[in-house]
Amino acid sequence: MRTRTDGQAQQNEPRQDIARGKTRGLAQRTPRRSTEIGREKEEMACRFLTENEGYRVIERNYRCKYGEIDVIAVDGNVLAFVEVRYRRDGSLVSALESVDRAKAAKLRLAVRRYISSRDRSILPETQVRVDLCLVKDGNPCYELIKGIIEF
Repeated sequence: MRTRTDGQAQQNEPRQDIARGKTRGLAQRTPRRSTEIGREKEEMACRFLTENEGYRVIERNYRCKYGEIDVIAVDGNVLAFVEVRYRRDGSLVSALESVDRAKAAKLRLAVRRYISSRDRSILPETQVRVDLCLVKDGNPCYELIKGIIEF
């Protein structure tokens, strides 16, 4: 906590280092930078899914009015909808915990919208599953959790 010249306390404000022109204090994360990081992690997850897990990616970043599905892939005879999550080390909420009820409900609706907009002749034979691919800092490290949402 710092004190302003008028005696009022300031909290959590970044400080300008006037000589260097740099901001100190709060982390610098712009929406553009977050989007770039998200795309990079999704690309890494797709490589992991295809090279290590045998998935065949058929679509990425499907968007509808209910939200976005990061990766749509085929895993054997299963149509897998994959949510990719990344959290930095030290985040307050883990990547797994970040998929709450509201996100699960949106994913369910988006999956149903995707299926209803496709050729229905393949659906009776095709199983549907929602998976979660966690991308962690490090080597990089991946974790795949299959079937996180019931249908």
